Amino acid sequence: MDPRSRESRGTREPDDPAAQNDDIGLKHSARVARNTHSNRLELRQMLRTIFTIGALAVLGLFLLSFVFGILKGLIGLALFLLGLAIRIAIVGLIVYLVIRIVSPETARRLRERWSGPAV
Repeated sequence: MDPRSRESRGTREPDDPAAQNDDIGLKHSARVARNTHSNRLELRQMLRTIFTIGALAVLGLFLLSFVFGILKGLIGLALFLLGLAIRIAIVGLIVYLVIRIVSPETARRLRERWSGPAV
């Protein structure tokens, strides 16, 4: 039988290089079709992720503005008291250091009064 007649019918020998190329071509065309479908799904999934992140960012900004708008007075008061406590601690530290330099015995008594006897 003529090899060309086999080619025309689409039946080739497995060892024939043209048969292997046809298989690759078929697999490639099937892969292209599958990739086109999966590309649409990936695009849709990617856009959904981007829009979800954007929506969460806008929601977070809205909640932050709400919290700082409603609780502005309480947050301001807490920050004021924190600043005041830090200033008092710094002044106390400076006074203690001056007493320690000028009168070490008085500094030792203060330390024992507030933290217990030294070992």
